[in-house]
Amino acid sequence: MSSEELKQLLRKFEGIPETILSNQEWMKILLPLITDDLLLGESYQHQPGEALPCPIYAFGGAADRMVSPEAILAWQQHTQAEFRSYFYPEGHFFIKSQTRQLPQAIKFALQQNTSSSICQAVSTY
Repeated sequence: MSSEELKQLLRKFEGIPETILSNQEWMKILLPLITDDLLLGESYQHQPGEALPCPIYAFGGAADRMVSPEAILAWQQHTQAEFRSYFYPEGHFFIKSQTRQLPQAIKFALQQNTSSSICQAVSTY
């Protein structure tokens, strides 16, 4: 993928401000990092294993063009415990606008799961 194609892809997902995308010096630094990140994602091969004994809380953007709601919900198969999904109306970079709701949801998840079962799960890995 060329640098221009990658910039178009980044514009599509609205994750990087246009002022940075149009700045050659910033792009000289960021494009290799983003390229490596995308290559890592493309080359990842899931190795099936036993579901985790701890809860999973999955967060996603309902308008995300990169990760579908089905992909978020698929995390349920990786836990033997509770699974909860949270969807926000934005796209892939919902974290930028969910400055109140997302931290509250994470805090809730952590408060619900301070039991010894999580400690046991962590200590076995």
